[in-house]
Amino acid sequence: MSDHTPPPPPDGPGQGSPPAEPSPPRPWAEPTPPQAPPSSQQPQASWPPPAGWYAGPFPLPGMVAKESFWGALGRTAAKSVVAVGVAGAGIFCVVVLLAGVLAALNPPRDPDSLATDYVAGARGNGNHLLAVPVRGLILGEEQERGLFAPTDVTYGYEVQRELELAAEDNSVKGVILELDTPGGTIYGSRAIADAVATYRERTGRPVLAWVSGLAASGGMYAMSGASTILADHGTLVGSIGVIFGPITHYDQVVATDGGILGGGVETRNGITEEYITAGRGKDLGNPYRPMTEEERATLQQGVDRSYGDFVATVAEGRDLDRSAIVEQIGALVYDEATAVDLGLVDEVANRRTTYDRAAELAGLRPGNWQVKRVDRDSGSLLDALGARFGLEATPASPCVQGPQLLAVHGTPPRACGQ
Repeated sequence: MSDHTPPPPPDGPGQGSPPAEPSPPRPWAEPTPPQAPPSSQQPQASWPPPAGWYAGPFPLPGMVAKESFWGALGRTAAKSVVAVGVAGAGIFCVVVLLAGVLAALNPPRDPDSLATDYVAGARGNGNHLLAVPVRGLILGEEQERGLFAPTDVTYGYEVQRELELAAEDNSVKGVILELDTPGGTIYGSRAIADAVATYRERTGRPVLAWVSGLAASGGMYAMSGASTILADHGTLVGSIGVIFGPITHYDQVVATDGGILGGGVETRNGITEEYITAGRGKDLGNPYRPMTEEERATLQQGVDRSYGDFVATVAEGRDLDRSAIVEQIGALVYDEATAVDLGLVDEVANRRTTYDRAAELAGLRPGNWQVKRVDRDSGSLLDALGARFGLEATPASPCVQGPQLLAVHGTPPRACGQ
């Protein structure tokens, strides 16, 4: 038996193990990455730099040099100046536009004529009953008309001028004072009272006062000379008294500036406020109470004189005894029924009954009259826009140049500038 090793299988096709299948052809050729052209410049340094000493370039690749502090501050300041300038120009344009709107919606009126609106009665009738509103704080006269003038104020001398014009108008057969006021300054209230008396003397026509809500202190002063006084249901009338103040006393002042985080006055023994009053109970509810006796007596003398004039005016207009006003009625306010019992008003009546009574006093037949109310425009932008678009303006708070003598019920109004 021979030792024979079989030869390896041939590599040719069809012989031995089947050959591997060829790879299918690729549908596209692989792109060849472009080769950067040779450059004569030196290659850029890599980041982060290799270990060792870095010799540039500066600034580092991919980074921007930092701006200096003063440069950034200057650039920010320039932007702020531009922004403020643009904002200021915008505000100026808005103000000019609003002023134009105000002028268009609220043209100046003839001071020698009354602007009125129809209220009730036979529209177009030639017999007029003029309703003159007295609402809010009673002051003397308006010093300056601003874009946002207070609207809850009546100026006594303005009412006086309105009654003077009404006296010259033969179509006005009578006047209705419509009051809802806590009172105000002595001179403003007295101006209305004098105007009522003058109108009645000049024309012989009636002035009816109608209170809806409140007619206290200066309001009582103003209407006391009316032909008849009526009060609606739920109304308060009275407060015949005068008040002066407040007089503030800082007891042992320690500091007048609280520093950055605060302000005001710091004292050892607190702060007191004092009012000088005339009329029993006039300062009812005042939470503060000291000044020298001489100062107090001097101020009290002035208050007492104004109070005496006030009492005399009400006593004459309402045919009341002065002692009854001082000792019985005092400076309190009373509901409408009690006010009738005390003689402060004549009867209780609603608005419609008031208009009928005014026509009766003027000698007009039923239905042969109309009520027209004075359209008193404060001249404020809010009023003009509100009247044009039916918006209700939020009134600015009125103030007085105080302290001064006031015929006002409740907390006296703030002094201007405070």
